[in-house]
Amino acid sequence: KKQAALGELVPLVAHNIRNPLAGIRAAAQVSIEEANEEGRVVLKDIIIAVDRLENWVTSLLMYLHPLKPNLVEATLTELTDNALSLTALQLNDKD
Repeated sequence: KKQAALGELVPLVAHNIRNPLAGIRAAAQVSIEEANEEGRVVLKDIIIAVDRLENWVTSLLMYLHPLKPNLVEATLTELTDNALSLTALQLNDKD
C-alpha cells in the first residue's frame, strides 16, 4: 500500500517542483544577458542548482517508475542501416 501511495504522490510532487524550477531557470536565463559580471556568476549558479534539482527529480521518478525495455528482434543489417540513417540526419542538421 505504501509503495502504491508513493507511486501516486511522487509524480504530483515532482510536477509541483518542476513548474517553479522551470520558471526560476527561465528568469535566470533572461536576466543573465542584462546582468553585470557578478550578477552573471550568481545567475549561472542558480541555473546549475536548478538543473541539479531537475536531475534529482527525474532520478526519483525513474526509480519509482523505471522504463521497461522494448526488445525487438533485428538483424545486423537493420541496426547498421538505422544507425547510418540517424547519423546522416544529425549531420544534415548541423549544416
